[in-house]
Amino acid sequence: MKRNRRLDVIEENRAKNVAEHSERPHELPSAGTDSSANRRTNGPYQTHTPHVVGMRAEEDTTSLHQRRAGWGNLLWSDFTSQQPRHLDNSLSSVPVSTPRTERRSTDATPEGTQPLLPWPRGPLSDFVISTFGSRSDSVGLSPPIALNDPLDDDDFQLALYLCYELHYRDVANVDLEWDPVLLSFRAELERVFVYRLRQYECASSHEPSSLAKSLDEMVEDIKVRDIGEYLELHATLDQLREYCVHRSASFLKCGDANSFGIARLKGGAKAAMAKIQFAEMGYGDSGSMNSSHFAVTMMALDLDPRHGAYVGHLPAASLAQVNLESLFGLHRRWRGALVGAVVVNKLSSVDLMDHCLHAMFRLDGSVAGANYFNNRMNADAIHAFIARDQLIAGLVATDPEMANDVLFGATAQLRLEENFAQHALNAWSQDHSSLLPWGMPAHGDVPHTVINRRSAQSRV
Repeated sequence: MKRNRRLDVIEENRAKNVAEHSERPHELPSAGTDSSANRRTNGPYQTHTPHVVGMRAEEDTTSLHQRRAGWGNLLWSDFTSQQPRHLDNSLSSVPVSTPRTERRSTDATPEGTQPLLPWPRGPLSDFVISTFGSRSDSVGLSPPIALNDPLDDDDFQLALYLCYELHYRDVANVDLEWDPVLLSFRAELERVFVYRLRQYECASSHEPSSLAKSLDEMVEDIKVRDIGEYLELHATLDQLREYCVHRSASFLKCGDANSFGIARLKGGAKAAMAKIQFAEMGYGDSGSMNSSHFAVTMMALDLDPRHGAYVGHLPAASLAQVNLESLFGLHRRWRGALVGAVVVNKLSSVDLMDHCLHAMFRLDGSVAGANYFNNRMNADAIHAFIARDQLIAGLVATDPEMANDVLFGATAQLRLEENFAQHALNAWSQDHSSLLPWGMPAHGDVPHTVINRRSAQSRV
């Protein structure tokens, strides 16, 4: 099969860039150097001079936007090969896809192999990433937040995701977790995010005693385009891979945001959430954790199982779902919304996992790879009843005034799931990728670059 000539140029430039980096040591920024051009972090995540493949690092953002439309029509293999390399004293390659026989560890985040931070997508994410890599003890002024739709703004969602990630992983110096400037900036992002979520039509107020029935009706009434059915019957192997890449930001966390929520609940609700999370955590066995099973699924699909490996590929539609989990889990104010989101997630998960299980057998045939979906389907069939009956009942018993927050959380969860399904299915129906090419700036006013396999094969 002949390749697109542009792909050959891209690959040649990428190889040249790797060779240049390997010939000289990685230079740290000197005093007075703009941190947006050269970044370093004290944590295991590392950054390097921003350089888009085939383009000069000094080119401004406007130039990148103008030329970005010409980077479409990439094949999956070329698409994933543009991921930057992991720097560990010397330049070493961490391939996105390696033969299954070379995969030994099932740890989703093996020690010392954390992926690079993603490229900035605009002023918001650039501020966060620059702050992560700054050598200064003080954080600069945060940029203003544009009046774009935050649910479609890749820059907004990436910035919020990275702010939350400080509470989960070593993405930067641990002292930044409670930095007042970053927390204030995150709070501004959260206010915009919540305001947008409030615009979704929410179910009318119900008596606390009828909450469970109301959530049952919401799951039935909000008709999400059935991405599960598409995966089972029509998806290609590449599309199943893409789906797992989208879900990796959440599934490799093993419901950590819900674990934060345990401390914010009381009585029966706390016990029910702890019961669900104990099962998610493999009943105390790290090898049986849901995240470990999903890491095996990623490896079966020849994908990188490390947490954060594909953040640079995830569009706003994916990141918004992960950010919603963190928003509800990290704020006591939103503990009722967390309960609503968890309940509808468990109620709708069983059918989705069943579809994914059949898709995995149809396309990959790997029993080990399908194990996650099988375990998750069976577990959520039980967790759905725990969440619907015990979690809601426990919350109502201690905080009956939170009924409307429960409905808000459930509505937001289902609407963002619907938004993601529409994003992915719309892209796949046009034979495009639903992911973002690595290193491409993606502002809300610039549609993301698509991957058209037919065009890539036809252009010579």
